[in-house]
Amino acid sequence: MSVLERMKDKGAASILAFVSDQEGAFRRRVGRNRRLAEWACDLTGEDGQAYRRVLLDAEFARNETAFAEWFVLEKIRNDLAGYGIKMPPGSLEDVAKRLEWVAAAED
Repeated sequence: MSVLERMKDKGAASILAFVSDQEGAFRRRVGRNRRLAEWACDLTGEDGQAYRRVLLDAEFARNETAFAEWFVLEKIRNDLAGYGIKMPPGSLEDVAKRLEWVAAAED
């Protein structure tokens, strides 16, 4: 096998590994967001179908950006505040991280 063939094979393997990592991260974000929606609905007693649809919007699950993360958590924080449920600073982030671990374990 020539050097060029080995480099080509390594490049293809690197691309596949990158795609696999991105797909795994996407599935973890979707799982976490679904669990966050269910958690928030349990606190408020609301029906979760429409709420899950908002939090599972593909744009926010697909984009691994600080804005997408901020939007999801801020939406939940504001919605809970509308029900009179105040979240201490950092506690919603802790819940999100815990639910992300659960999603990763099930992935």
